Amino acid sequence: MHNLFFDGAPMIRLSRAYKAFMRLKFGTMIKIFRDKSLEEAMNMKFLKQFAGNKINSLKPMIESLITIAPYLTKNSLKNEVECCYTFDFPALDEAMQKRTYFFYGEDEKAYKTCYKLVKKAYPYANYRIEKGHGHYSCEHTDEYVNWLQDIIEASEISGFW
Repeated sequence: MHNLFFDGAPMIRLSRAYKAFMRLKFGTMIKIFRDKSLEEAMNMKFLKQFAGNKINSLKPMIESLITIAPYLTKNSLKNEVECCYTFDFPALDEAMQKRTYFFYGEDEKAYKTCYKLVKKAYPYANYRIEKGHGHYSCEHTDEYVNWLQDIIEASEISGFW
């Protein structure tokens, strides 16, 4: 691997009880989205409470959830939660950390819960925190893609690709 990119990554290890709670919460959310149009989902009270004034930044994710909701099983929901909330912080040497990029919006839940742990585990990594934003790559896709292209081009020049 030449570079690692993590966008809003929920890098945390939660207890078994908390993961069970998150499975229930995620499962309930999926049930709510089943058989809903994107417009119906975007106007749901709980979503507005969850996202506040950043609801449009969630639109691409909500659209994806609506698309996959009919196909998700209890087992796939369990695997999703395990994936998101069981992170072991694998060792990366200093050189690899310097080619690792973490991107968070300051208002993202993952930033608020994970950033300090990630920063401690990977002190030489590159961090970009967008103040006043939720999931920035959904809000500002073109700028986000340009940022990734700049990193890739710099890597090509330095011989990492």
